[in-house]
Amino acid sequence: MASPKLAPEIAIAPTKYVNVPERVVNISLESVQNEDSGIWPAYPEHEAAVIGSAMESSACFYSIQTETDLKPEHFSTEANRRVYASLLEMAQKHFPIAPLSVHAVSGVDLSTIADAVCGVILLPDRACWHARKVVEAWKLQEILLACDWAKTSCSDFHADPVAISMQLRERLETLCQ
Repeated sequence: MASPKLAPEIAIAPTKYVNVPERVVNISLESVQNEDSGIWPAYPEHEAAVIGSAMESSACFYSIQTETDLKPEHFSTEANRRVYASLLEMAQKHFPIAPLSVHAVSGVDLSTIADAVCGVILLPDRACWHARKVVEAWKLQEILLACDWAKTSCSDFHADPVAISMQLRERLETLCQ
């Protein structure tokens, strides 16, 4: 009997992967408590990598801006949303980007900003990969919110299943664009 075909091992720090027959499973997705919406599927290490690489390398920041659809609202915490929004604002105004200036503009604690910068890998393609993971986590959150809305809507005795399913479908389709 032939042994099962294993997927090649992938090592993209800091995410951990496991070799399993026929596929690779990402095990770093975790649920964390979010002050805005309850349980948020989050990739905190990816958010830190995006913020750190954007602050430390203009090439990385440019790649993130041009090759991904990352927006401040895609981040799981208010602090990260404020930092990324500040980075975008500073870039638009041609201000120099450095941890101290980001702290001054965003109002986020300097230790939080410094943690994102420490140990960051300054490769534009890796920065974009991390940015896409942040967007994926946001899309998962939006799916959870849509399902929660559908569950609440279905609990009404006079609910129209056709209308609910159509509205749910529209909400989910916008995430796939």
